[in-house]
Amino acid sequence: MFGYSETTGKILYIASVLLPASLIIRAIKQKNIIFIILSIFIFSYTYVTHYTFMDGIPISFHTSFIEPKYIYKSSLVHLLFLIIFCYGLRIPKQNEISSIQVEDNSFLFYLNITIAFIAMIFGRSGSNIFQSGGYGSGEVTISSLNEYFLIFYIGAFLFRGSSKNKLRLTVVLGLLYALKNLLFGGRVEVIMLTLCLIVLHFQFKFKLKTLFILMFCGMVFLNFYGNVRSNPLQLTTSKWYTLLLPKSANKKDLIVSQEGDVNHASSRMIGMVDNDIITPKKRLTTFPLYVLSAFVPGSWLPPISNLSSYESKNYTVGGGGLISGFFYVYGSYLGVILIALYLSYFLSNLGNSSKRIFVQLYILFLIITLPRWFAYNPIGIIKYLYMVLPLFIYFISWTISGEK
Repeated sequence: MFGYSETTGKILYIASVLLPASLIIRAIKQKNIIFIILSIFIFSYTYVTHYTFMDGIPISFHTSFIEPKYIYKSSLVHLLFLIIFCYGLRIPKQNEISSIQVEDNSFLFYLNITIAFIAMIFGRSGSNIFQSGGYGSGEVTISSLNEYFLIFYIGAFLFRGSSKNKLRLTVVLGLLYALKNLLFGGRVEVIMLTLCLIVLHFQFKFKLKTLFILMFCGMVFLNFYGNVRSNPLQLTTSKWYTLLLPKSANKKDLIVSQEGDVNHASSRMIGMVDNDIITPKKRLTTFPLYVLSAFVPGSWLPPISNLSSYESKNYTVGGGGLISGFFYVYGSYLGVILIALYLSYFLSNLGNSSKRIFVQLYILFLIITLPRWFAYNPIGIIKYLYMVLPLFIYFISWTISGEK
């Protein structure tokens, strides 16, 4: 393995952006709307490292393990993930994708829509960004109900039948959920909801030209919102339009972005391993605790179970982390290779109607929750497999038995 230097850093950066860029090209050739979106999302987390390797500018205001040599190591680990993932991924043509069959069951539709509404109401509460003066400034309570909303929201979609009124009701509920989360500073939930709507309904409605226009508008909005949520009072200034531009504390000294913070979080995890802050003994416990955390509350587990926040008092971090960083801690390079193979296998079967319904549903959840497991916490990879799918299998079995 080559050590860090300005030259090796630049070479690594070029290799790291070429791989997701090739995914984007492959997805465009197949006119596959879902994979175009996923590939661009993945690309954004490698592109941000050009500030480190090309410009010599830190990508986070957190100073622990932000030096180029640590970003270099975490980028090497991520490059390994990308090589295996891109090599193993098959991108189907858009016309080869089959949508999941929609059932007409009013009872299950209204049951799911009601539970989703309750989850939306009680999932997030406290002071919104306008009341508190910015994200993280006020007291906000976030329950797991907030993301479980998506489980029952999808359930409503699956049992709406062909009713246009039910479709309108579901879309309106989704818009209300998005608005509430934006008011409380939530962006990831809105991205996941958008993916949900596209996968379940709109992917067969858009042309590529329309998709790119909407994606550009969406990225501008998310950048604008990211700046607003840090200080909503900026909207009242005469130069509010500057909020549309990427945020920078100083054009020469620091770049602040969510993608940069996530890359830093990965370099911090890997740096703590390499510096024996996470000792070999502790490291052996991380994967079993990762699996266990899918079933029990995090408060019941030791601090090492949450790598995103472990030792954050001594080594500050913005939260999250690339999936490659987590699995490097769990199982070194072999762990990174295995998770890349696992994900590429399932995602390659997107829209494959020959797969059993629970496999199709699992792939659906992998796609929708990609912003979570790729750049925040990979727990959903297990949680949705063992906790969500039995619920839907039960629902579908109920529907089938009712038709007999």
